[in-house]
Amino acid sequence: MTRSSTLKNKLQGGAAPKRLFYVGFATQNVAAAAPHDPNLAYFPTDPSNLPVRVPFQKQDLLANDRAVECHKSQFSPEEMKKDHEFTEKLFGGYAWFRSWFGDIKGDDLFR
Repeated sequence: MTRSSTLKNKLQGGAAPKRLFYVGFATQNVAAAAPHDPNLAYFPTDPSNLPVRVPFQKQDLLANDRAVECHKSQFSPEEMKKDHEFTEKLFGGYAWFRSWFGDIKGDDLFR
């Protein structure tokens, strides 16, 4: 049985988790992060469809930088700096999420 069919069976059987989220990228943030990049691999989502917005601080973004340092042998310091700037603009101070069922709003994934 594949993962998708397992999830489908759980959902149809009423065993779906109450709080299942997936991330999205707000339209205005994608435009700000890479306004003229035809190779952009992120697809924008209307922010009204991303009702869970978890704020993060500068130290959280720096933690992300540390997490991606494992790739430093693959990218120049300039490219790593550009990635940091891109990520900062892409999220705009928030991690944006949509509930699987679309009825949860807030600023915390666990409340």
